Amino acid sequence: SDGLGNNADTDDDGDEVSDAQEALDGTDPLNRYDCNGCFDFDIDIDGSTAALTDGLLVLRHLFGFAGATLTEGALASAATRLEADTITSYLDTNKGHVDIDGNGSTEALTDGLLLLRHLFGFEGATLIAGAIGTGATRTTADEIKSYINARITTES
Repeated sequence: SDGLGNNADTDDDGDEVSDAQEALDGTDPLNRYDCNGCFDFDIDIDGSTAALTDGLLVLRHLFGFAGATLTEGALASAATRLEADTITSYLDTNKGHVDIDGNGSTEALTDGLLLLRHLFGFEGATLIAGAIGTGATRTTADEIKSYINARITTES
């Protein structure tokens, strides 16, 4: 989708990361939002970001789930990122983006909960109540909402 034919193009998706590097990184060279540094909360890559798929995958990952326990019942029918190992690798590689409250760590009951609440449509105090980590740099509902929305290319 970058205007060049794929046979002559070393960066098929135009994300400024070569196809060869994406192969090494385990990211999709045909998806501009799937590269190290090109983070999107559409974890399963189905074209939308939803609480019961993407939000649940992030939350389970942060709780330490792996393999089938990570993905079981949490992938959209149109998902293209399907393997638990690939999802784990993507989230581990992009750990800094998953630090939603900006406190330097990723935790299920802060970052995971903030994402899940946001994707369920929580706003204001109900979005952040009891879910901001110690030392957070993003502490208001508006800051959290803006941070997450900047990493969602399609809203469901």
